[in-house]
Amino acid sequence: STYSCRGASFEPSYDALWSIAHPSNPEGLDWRPNAHPYVIMIGDEEAQSFVNRTETEVAQHYINCMIGDCVIGDFIESFVVTQPYYFEQYDEITYNDSARMFEIEPSSEEHYLEIFRSIFSGVCR
Repeated sequence: STYSCRGASFEPSYDALWSIAHPSNPEGLDWRPNAHPYVIMIGDEEAQSFVNRTETEVAQHYINCMIGDCVIGDFIESFVVTQPYYFEQYDEITYNDSARMFEIEPSSEEHYLEIFRSIFSGVCR
């Protein structure tokens, strides 16, 4: 992977989201053939890219899922945990659904557990 924790305050969230969802699988993720993909982006900075990728460019791969067990018409289950003032930077990726956006604060085990319970409730397929 080309991503690391050494980029100071630069977090290429758009690049990471794009790579995870791209059918060429540049990160080499091992999506099981029967897996319906869920992607949760957690970050406390504005959306960024090393290669000037846009939200619209990223969202295209979420709206038209081509990984895991997706078939034509499927979308990736996407969620974002960040500061509320960054929500609009991910609205296309989360299908303009505010229920897919979560505040990163308070930073506590209980808060994050509640977020994950909300995301994964009723997931059995």
